[in-house]
Amino acid sequence: GVVPPATLREAGCLALCHSTAWDKRIVISAWWVPMEQVSRGSPPEVADFTAVDGFFVQGRRHFLPPVHLEMGFTLLFHVGEASAERHRGERRSRYLEAMGPEAEGA
Repeated sequence: GVVPPATLREAGCLALCHSTAWDKRIVISAWWVPMEQVSRGSPPEVADFTAVDGFFVQGRRHFLPPVHLEMGFTLLFHVGEASAERHRGERRSRYLEAMGPEAEGA
């Protein structure tokens, strides 16, 4: 299926926060490729590939917009279904509202 834009953005930010970009405090763009373009082992027999930590990535990389690297800490509480229903919709994501209907699956 299609991965929602908000999910791609969050995954890219997470990957960058766990990279050397975090230590260097730089703003950089993450990128993604479909899994069919990633292999491990010996280099592919094509000239168009990138080596990343023992993986080989072929073809076009899809770059995400640059983000400021921020991480947070979250506490998650488990509540009963009746309590969850009483509070449904109280904390909507402003990002998802700004993105519109295409981001609703995030």
